[in-house]
Amino acid sequence: MNMWPTRGWCLGLAVVVAFLGWSDVVSAKPKQRKASKSKQRKASKSKQRKASKSKHRKGSKSKHRKASKSKRFSPRTRAERIVEKMVAAMGGRANLALVRTMMARGTTKLVTPLGERAGKLVTYSLKPSYQRVDMTIAQQKITQSFYPGGGWLRQGRAVLPMPRSMLSVAQAESLRSDLELRYFKIGVKVILAGERKVQKQPCYVIHFVDKRKRTTIYAIARKTWLPLERSYVGPSPLGGGKMRFTTHQNDFRWVQLPKSRRKIRVPFYIENFMNNRKIGSIQLTQVKLNPKNIIPAFFRPPNPTE
Repeated sequence: MNMWPTRGWCLGLAVVVAFLGWSDVVSAKPKQRKASKSKQRKASKSKQRKASKSKHRKGSKSKHRKASKSKRFSPRTRAERIVEKMVAAMGGRANLALVRTMMARGTTKLVTPLGERAGKLVTYSLKPSYQRVDMTIAQQKITQSFYPGGGWLRQGRAVLPMPRSMLSVAQAESLRSDLELRYFKIGVKVILAGERKVQKQPCYVIHFVDKRKRTTIYAIARKTWLPLERSYVGPSPLGGGKMRFTTHQNDFRWVQLPKSRRKIRVPFYIENFMNNRKIGSIQLTQVKLNPKNIIPAFFRPPNPTE
């Protein structure tokens, strides 16, 4: 499940309100000038009245800042209400926004022309666009890592730059990161396109359409409000042309954030398809949220091969 922080938007709004409050205090300062004792007394009383008004304004601004911080996005259409119910079912916007890094461990099955190949994998992610996968298949170790502007892969001892076609796939995926959390801030339209069954469950079909007409499709279960499917058309990892990428999600489990009672839901079983053909599945056994050892340097190549 992708997650995108909304704290930056709330903080920015609070800063603007705080700046307006400070401007009021500055403009309320009386000008200092020489005057007689009577005028000084009048000026002192006037200053006290202005100070009182300034305190009242500051109190009002403080209340407004608190209200601004607690202000939440209000869905306007049925499609947006469905999306917000999905976000709530996954743990809520506030909890999802707290997740910055993730480590997941499990098993995988890759579908190849020679049949399925089973293995183990560990995935690491750092928002907004760092991703690394360490796999062991048939006693062979494989690493794929992406970071902003580049990537690399390792098979055995060989470390190579990531092909451009794979970087294009990573970029297309990054554009859709946490789309359900930030769509209303980046001008993405949300459209209810109908209903259909996914994994034998009735689902609402939601289209997220950005300003460049790129569409990402979610299938949200009517009963549980969980996202069972996501698909979009993006560049082919083989280079040249485009393909439809589809992900099925199931086995949702609650995972607790460290040093907190807050929890979010994470899909522990994932199936991936390209042009409606299954290419593999993942069964997670362990998920850790916000581990401290996941930093940008971890995703960089071990040797300067870029």
